[in-house]
Amino acid sequence: MIPLLFGTRERTLAGVYSPSAEGLRGRVVVICPPFGGEHIGAYRTGRVLADRLAVQGWDVLRFDYYGTGESAGEGSEVSLAGWVSDARTALEEALDLSGARRATLIGLRLGGLVATEASSARQVDRLILCDPILDAAAYEAGLAAEAGEPAGEEVDLHVGGVPVPGRFRRELRDHTPASPTKTPRHLLVVHVQTFPEPRWLSERFEGGTDATRRSLPDAEPYWTGGGEMGVGTVPVELIGTVVEWLG
Repeated sequence: MIPLLFGTRERTLAGVYSPSAEGLRGRVVVICPPFGGEHIGAYRTGRVLADRLAVQGWDVLRFDYYGTGESAGEGSEVSLAGWVSDARTALEEALDLSGARRATLIGLRLGGLVATEASSARQVDRLILCDPILDAAAYEAGLAAEAGEPAGEEVDLHVGGVPVPGRFRRELRDHTPASPTKTPRHLLVVHVQTFPEPRWLSERFEGGTDATRRSLPDAEPYWTGGGEMGVGTVPVELIGTVVEWLG
């Protein structure tokens, strides 16, 4: 694993690059993480997934959004639109490091929404959504409930020790899926908990995208109970599904 900084001086991002164990070139994956406590809980899952993919011949880049983790910025500066831009920056970095011409985006939880919005980039030919949070307004309401505050306000919150600025809450509530000019050729949606899939997801990927959906009801949620980085549950079945689908 190679720690690195990339992006611009004004918006520096931190990441970890895992080159293919086979020394192959031309296949690269970018993993978009969850947010807040779910990022902590799912950190081990992202690391194990990257290791498995590297063994299978994929280069993998994991990264922190601006204002989170080891990246520059403050928690008060988090932004969904900014994170979509960060994902595209990470995509460009991964393509440059790997020499690949096409890439796969993987989004975990809220990272699924980020990856979906970033997947309109012309270089993305595969998109994988793992238990994606696609209803941003419902997600904001859940954060507010966890903090013991009403939804629909712009009061700054702290959820699990992570700041949730009022501006970010409003951005989540007002989120409207973009109308992309391009969609990936292949889509995998896999989840360990049943969730209502919004109509816009099917509408976005109908026609030109080969879509696969997998449910793993016996797997445990891997994003909960993340009190300490790197000790969360690893969803072996989910990771195996992703690795097998990518081939």
